[in-house]
Amino acid sequence: MEKINITLSVIGLSLCAFLGLLAQEEQAPPSVLLKLPEVISWKIELTPTPSQPGSQNSASAQATKPQIKEILVARNKEYRRDIIRWSDGKSFERWIFPYQETRVMMLEEARELPAGEMRLREILPDQINPSKIDFPELNWLTPSQLNPGQRFEGKKADLYMLNETYAPGDTLTRKAWIDPELQRPLAFDDSFQFHKYSFSNQVPELTLPPRFVERLKLHEKNGRPKTANAPSLFLRTLAITPLISI
Repeated sequence: MEKINITLSVIGLSLCAFLGLLAQEEQAPPSVLLKLPEVISWKIELTPTPSQPGSQNSASAQATKPQIKEILVARNKEYRRDIIRWSDGKSFERWIFPYQETRVMMLEEARELPAGEMRLREILPDQINPSKIDFPELNWLTPSQLNPGQRFEGKKADLYMLNETYAPGDTLTRKAWIDPELQRPLAFDDSFQFHKYSFSNQVPELTLPPRFVERLKLHEKNGRPKTANAPSLFLRTLAITPLISI
């Protein structure tokens, strides 16, 4: 049986530490979010934005067109697993882990792929910024957007806002509510979908499922795939946007 190098246990590096090494030459921009622990899980619940004009139409469309309902993220020192659940009951998994000592492997199922197929990408060191991986949908946050002293569901919250004008009279507002003590997101509204976050220190056992192991074996046997050709590609794949609906 061919050996598949899917962890860095031989050199004693965790996933988070490995990502840190990959970007040690980068100067990370100021962040309003605190770095998450290595071992953690979180859930993002997605619903149509209530305040969006025509949101009733959006809710009606959601009843007939599948939408992402929630994303469950679990991470330990070796793996990150995302479970993407859709409103029609279907779910897909994405796994991220160190690979061959100098790369990160992203192996995922996706709604737009034929049943049983997976998307596989090797991420090169200069194509990843670990400070942006946990919440790519919140990469726009900067201290200058802060509106302190707000509340979210009865809790103290810092509100960050960004207005984006795409055309005259066409302006969208992004809003993010951040826990001022833990510096973690409570909620995010991109004017299309409302994202609500919850966190837990309880992490299930993470073992690469057999179907992913088999796909990795095929990769090892048949040769390397095309690597991600731009840093933003990896982050876009992780990001949650209202456009991800098939």
